[in-house]
Amino acid sequence: MKDPIIEALEKAPNVTEVWNTLIQRLEGMPIEHVYMIAVNLIVHGIRMTTPSRAGAEFVVDDLFRRTKDVILAHYDSVTGKPKALFPYTQMLKAPFLVNESQVFTEKD
Repeated sequence: MKDPIIEALEKAPNVTEVWNTLIQRLEGMPIEHVYMIAVNLIVHGIRMTTPSRAGAEFVVDDLFRRTKDVILAHYDSVTGKPKALFPYTQMLKAPFLVNESQVFTEKD
């Protein structure tokens, strides 16, 4: 099975440049900010293309149903641990945490 993100990019090659730029800009950003950017992009897209509340609700429900299916496909249903089905082509880096503890200080 192919990585769904790579598959989506191959189906719409004109977004590859935008995707690569976005990935570079998100590197090192707190994960909460990444989630909010993604949600804001979804909300903006739905508001621009869906004229009614019922239509918008349908789009959100369908989108998140499909999203949940893709995410859960990465995890074993019995153990709950990640599967090694897809090659990991995306990498998020946690920001560096400076230890400002007064108890555990560095010794010269």
